[in-house]
Amino acid sequence: MNREKFTREKWKIFFYMVVYSLLCEAFSLFVFGFDWRFTFGLIMGICAVTVNLTALEKVVDCAIDGKQIWLAFLLHMGRFLLFGVTGYLCYRIDIIALAAYGIGVLGLTVASVITYVKEG
Repeated sequence: MNREKFTREKWKIFFYMVVYSLLCEAFSLFVFGFDWRFTFGLIMGICAVTVNLTALEKVVDCAIDGKQIWLAFLLHMGRFLLFGVTGYLCYRIDIIALAAYGIGVLGLTVASVITYVKEG
């Protein structure tokens, strides 16, 4: 996949992630009513995978370039640290926020599958 196609696909994935999160929030209104903890966890999950996808793009660029392998390694480890810290923060708020965080993290997978199926 060339760079231009990846950029187009990335923006489609971001769009579908937003649609997914809005649908999850709308569904949660019927289940929980409005709960700020669920909304916070969902937003944290979507933001974490958005930063993850952007960082992963930079990791791949650095690894392919071969000149900044140390930066690729640090970014790669930072991605895992990001997921751990945001997950722990949601856990400290409430278990509902942690569950919503997990649902938000799955947004990347759902958006990627939708984009792939629509393109394929």
